[in-house]
Amino acid sequence: MRTNILKSIFFMVILLLNSCESDLRMPEVSLVALPKITFDTTSEKLIQDGIPYNGKFVVNMYYKDLPTDAKVVIAMNGNYTSVKTFKTGVTTFPTTYTITTAELKTLFGLTTIIIGDYFEIGLDLQMKDGKWYPAFNPKGVAYGSGPSNLPGSSPTIKLPAVCALDLNTFAGTATISDDYWYGGVYTTTIEKVDATHLKFKNFADLGGDFTMTIDPSTRLIDVPKQIYAANLAAWGMATYTNAAIVGKGEIDACKHTITLNLTPSVDQGGWSLFKLTITY
Repeated sequence: MRTNILKSIFFMVILLLNSCESDLRMPEVSLVALPKITFDTTSEKLIQDGIPYNGKFVVNMYYKDLPTDAKVVIAMNGNYTSVKTFKTGVTTFPTTYTITTAELKTLFGLTTIIIGDYFEIGLDLQMKDGKWYPAFNPKGVAYGSGPSNLPGSSPTIKLPAVCALDLNTFAGTATISDDYWYGGVYTTTIEKVDATHLKFKNFADLGGDFTMTIDPSTRLIDVPKQIYAANLAAWGMATYTNAAIVGKGEIDACKHTITLNLTPSVDQGGWSLFKLTITY
């Protein structure tokens, strides 16, 4: 062990000497503001099939560093070589803008917006050095994982065109595909509770139910932790008590499917996250 430590020190010295001989000049660094673009709390976040869209979004800055000028830009369907300018001369933060399907059609020369189309809204910035820093470049969104993953960060937003959602069509007999927890395919009943809730009956043939909370504005699903069975006696494991489930998911009105990522647990411990698919 002592010999290995000495070898490590020797190699570290060699590396340090080599680094001293290299060019250690600092690269040019520029201070660039970080936009924060969010949907207004009253705004729809989806373009629903057959329903004219009239939304609002808020342009702000994540930090107090402000640009000298900015412009709202929009990319369509991931084509970042043909980004359109929506608003120019943006110098007040926060500022709220409205956007409609009619404006999007005009901006991109469309006669109609079809299911599957999507629009990404960003902000080009001009800083004090006079340079413009774009929201998008030919490879995509110009922000890396660092700034994008900051708490509450939102340098761009996405506005997709989707099928209209009718929860009534998700009530009834459903086919469940679950290769992990249940270990196969089975059928069950999905009940509509109200405008934002569906109930999954007889989960994994264990006799219990759990409720899914649907956000119609995003199509995302939340499954708060719920105990669906007193134990796993139906599987011959009565000593495992208070069987519970928690997770997230998404509802797809076009494909008429629900996809859930769930984590099962009991009083005695838990298991891995798994994917469950509901089809009709």
